[in-house]
Amino acid sequence: MTVFFFFIDPIAQTLSGDLLKHWLTISLVCQIFGAALSAWLVERIPTVPVLSVGLLISALQVASIITGVGGTMFVVWTGIYGFLGYFLVAFYIKALANTDSTNRCVAYFPGVQMLIASIGPMVVSQMVAETDLTAVLTIDLVAIIITPLFLWVAMIMYKRSKGRSCSA
Repeated sequence: MTVFFFFIDPIAQTLSGDLLKHWLTISLVCQIFGAALSAWLVERIPTVPVLSVGLLISALQVASIITGVGGTMFVVWTGIYGFLGYFLVAFYIKALANTDSTNRCVAYFPGVQMLIASIGPMVVSQMVAETDLTAVLTIDLVAIIITPLFLWVAMIMYKRSKGRSCSA
């Protein structure tokens, strides 16, 4: 999802509307609410359904922007994106903690997140044209779809390895 945030401004410049100039403010306010709400809810609601719904909404967001939205709807989607971007992080960390009993994944999460946040846009920028940013959104959509698959595989592998160690 970092790739989309990196290219939001160029995408916004291709659209029109009065509300469009406020996309960043709305996104930042929604980020604050998302982080605060996740801190309150992360131990109260199940992780996998939250991540599943959040990633589904993210996929719908990117797909709708690919198909074309107006300025107002774009601002609404960037607000939702900002909210989910910070809301889901706590649930990713909780899922990692449930997957890895050593908590090494949780310790490495911030570093990996920063590495991907810097490398992702740099790599993607080599694959897009200045006038057509559809490739950015397509790459982001693929990443959103692949993310739960990796998490699912990690959870299955952890459960299998945990089961083997108990039987040994």
